[in-house]
Amino acid sequence: MKNLGHAITEQFSYQRKSRRLLWLLLGILVVCCLSSFNQYEAWKSPNEDLKAALASNKSIGYTLEQALAADQVITKVDGAESSDNPIKYFYYEAKTQKAALNPWNAPNQFFTSLAVVVLPVMWGLYCILTTLGTNKVGREIRSYSSSFFGKLIALCTVGIGVVAFATILSIIVQFAANAMLGIHVNTPAPDLAQLPIQTAYQCLVFTLFASFFFFLVTWTKSQKISILTLAIYMLLIPNLGGFDLKNLLLLSLDNIYNTSASTMDILKGQPTDMWLGYTIIVCLWIGFGFFTYHYTKLKQDPKATVPR
Repeated sequence: MKNLGHAITEQFSYQRKSRRLLWLLLGILVVCCLSSFNQYEAWKSPNEDLKAALASNKSIGYTLEQALAADQVITKVDGAESSDNPIKYFYYEAKTQKAALNPWNAPNQFFTSLAVVVLPVMWGLYCILTTLGTNKVGREIRSYSSSFFGKLIALCTVGIGVVAFATILSIIVQFAANAMLGIHVNTPAPDLAQLPIQTAYQCLVFTLFASFFFFLVTWTKSQKISILTLAIYMLLIPNLGGFDLKNLLLLSLDNIYNTSASTMDILKGQPTDMWLGYTIIVCLWIGFGFFTYHYTKLKQDPKATVPR
């Protein structure tokens, strides 16, 4: 246990001194700013449309109150919505988007924005590069298991810290953005109650990514293979459905996040048993980790034996 604790501390020290962590945090700051800007634009557009619609109907004496009291029929054509009562439609769209500008809703909006795609890629790259760098750290530790698990635990713990940082930073950035743009949001934050489960979900995702790419890099010892795997899976392979991790992530987004005011068109996951799916994923991860640990240990010490 003493060796393990020393290995974890050493890995924390390495990551803290590494510029990669600073670049990752700066990248998250940029994504937070883009998320806030996109949310502002998402509110500004229907708000201006509402003002234009009211101005065009002012000459005939048609007021906002009359439009809100009237019924509306919303139709969808090629994914685009249209309404026979545009004033009412723009009013509620602007109201929904403005509620999303509440800083306490910022984590919900951040994790359903560009961060859906960008954040896992950024974190995956960090894990790959950090794992390769930590291979040179801790050579004086004689126990291979202490070194292996020390690196893994430190990487996963940093991932949880990054989730907490992104959550808090998104709130701070939205407060600052509202102050700079002169936006006053009086509506409550309906998504605040979901923040604990959203945070726990993101911690799970970051832990899965950290452990997978740690195992992959440790096994292959190849930066190119690992980065190629990340790019192909996250950016090129479509949603496979079923117990595919990407499908489970999309289903989770629908269940624990409010995507009604999202600035991105988030794909819908194909229905499946999420608990069973995540159980299978975790078991596969554990199996991959078991294989990687014993394979690399055997290569490091040919006299070691793999348990049967």
